[in-house]
Amino acid sequence: MAGAAADGVIRDELPDDTLLVFLSDTHIGGAAGSDIFESAAELTLLLEDLNRHHGPVELVLAGDFLDVLRMADDSSGDRVAATIARPEYRELFRALQAFADVPGHRVVYLVGNHDAEVWWNPQIQRSLDEAGLVDVFGLSYTASFTSLPDQLVYCEHGNQFDPANPSSTTPIRSTRRSAPMCSPRWSARSGPG
Repeated sequence: MAGAAADGVIRDELPDDTLLVFLSDTHIGGAAGSDIFESAAELTLLLEDLNRHHGPVELVLAGDFLDVLRMADDSSGDRVAATIARPEYRELFRALQAFADVPGHRVVYLVGNHDAEVWWNPQIQRSLDEAGLVDVFGLSYTASFTSLPDQLVYCEHGNQFDPANPSSTTPIRSTRRSAPMCSPRWSARSGPG
């Protein structure tokens, strides 16, 4: 059953053989004519490929996986469940559910500016949980590997660092940062740090 990190920060120590995958800004969903996601087949293939990986896999959906802002109100009142059931997305969500069902696989959902409602709307979280798509919801993600406990990987969607693109749930904290929001604390160029 999916849950939310109490303070919004997901903290993990991962086994060394974990494949850590970040996926961001797919923008799935939208009213007819405003849906901008056009890669359902390609994303389905990626999920199927990840499902064949031997060993643990941590899939971090790093914001704007869904585009809740573009989703039209559904007569059932559940825009996300209606999006999951759309014919053009059925195989994609079946592949994500199959991935999430494998022992050792985990799906982490971090919110962005187009799906911030996922964080505070229990109906949306319930829809994703009942569909078997997500294990945990959060605002940011920090992980280390067992053999490198002092080396952290940090991820958040990062829209709050773009003055043109903040949301009310993620106020601008700084506009000076230019590095990607999903990055280890060190790089090959700078070394550990």
